[in-house]
Amino acid sequence: MPVPYTFCFRPAAVILNPRLSRLQPYPFERLRQWFADVTPNPALAPISLSIGEPRHPTPALVADALAAGMASPANYPTMISSSAVTVRKR
Repeated sequence: MPVPYTFCFRPAAVILNPRLSRLQPYPFERLRQWFADVTPNPALAPISLSIGEPRHPTPALVADALAAGMASPANYPTMISSSAVTVRKR
C-alpha cells in the first residue's frame, strides 16, 4: 500500500500532503482576477494598505534605548543574588 506522503527525486512522485489540493485560492488572487479589467480613476490616489512600512524617522528615545541595550547583547539579565534565594530541603 503506498504511503500518502512520499518523496522521490523525480518531480512526478512528490506528494507531500494530499490535503493541499483542497486549499482554496488565496483571497488576493481572486480579487486580482475580479478586477483584471477595471481601470483605476487617474484622478484618485491609491490607498496604501501596507502594514509596518516606515514612513517617519525613528524617535530618538527608541534609538537611544536600542543603542543602550546593545552594550552587552551576549550577557543574560542579572539574577537575584544567591543570598536572597532560600532553598527548602525535605
